[in-house]
Amino acid sequence: MDDVWELDRIELLNLMKKHPQWSIARLAQTLNRSQSWVKKWRKRIREAQHITRDTFKSRSHAPKTRPKRVSKRVCMAILSFRDQLQSVYNRVVGPKTILYHLHIDPLLKDEYLPRSSYTVWGILKAGGRIPTRVREHHPVERPAPMCHWELDFGQVKDNYVAFPHLPKLPELPHEVNPDAWLRYYDNRIFKRKLSDNGATPIDRYGYRVGYEYANKTVGFQLDADMACFYVICDGKRVKEFEIQGLYGQSLSMTDYLVNMLEEARNIKDEV
Repeated sequence: MDDVWELDRIELLNLMKKHPQWSIARLAQTLNRSQSWVKKWRKRIREAQHITRDTFKSRSHAPKTRPKRVSKRVCMAILSFRDQLQSVYNRVVGPKTILYHLHIDPLLKDEYLPRSSYTVWGILKAGGRIPTRVREHHPVERPAPMCHWELDFGQVKDNYVAFPHLPKLPELPHEVNPDAWLRYYDNRIFKRKLSDNGATPIDRYGYRVGYEYANKTVGFQLDADMACFYVICDGKRVKEFEIQGLYGQSLSMTDYLVNMLEEARNIKDEV
């Protein structure tokens, strides 16, 4: 990769010599590079006293100076201050207090001393002066769905009723029509893009219109009375499908809830 970059930089030098009047935008377009790239390397080429192979090499991003390391003697002094200053201050001293005593200690004037409290904290941690907290996790077995309900009443006092006057809610019906949603979507047109084989999914069921309609966008118009879909393409009705997944009868509230829970589990398994 470095060789490819160097060739682009050499090509930039050739273009600068051959077309000195070219703008940065034109150079960038010719080399398929950004204008900032052209600005940076044109400046480096112009500032170079002698054009050599090293002129086109990337400069090192390594730091020019290495960070100084805290000596073992200073580390031992930090741990000693942690232990001894506790009796002076009648408390466990922190990194800032230790830093203060480090910089006024005449025995350490020739040593490199840290200035960051974070560095002192790391030395205390490595020296075992700051224990590592271990939080124990005790998993709680969760009950099955729809078996338990958790209520939070806050601070409940004696004879205290949070909501003394609640509106009376209507009772649940004994029977439910699971296909009642058809009436809500009656005559609604649902736009679908057909696949390569001329089919498309609606809900969890597939409807195949035909290979001649592959990759076309069609409309599925719902007829609630007939419980069917009319397929509309280019303004014409081309096919009719019976809506799949209907129950065709009323269910008791218990059976309806059982069916809804089963469908929810199936959807979760598919996801």
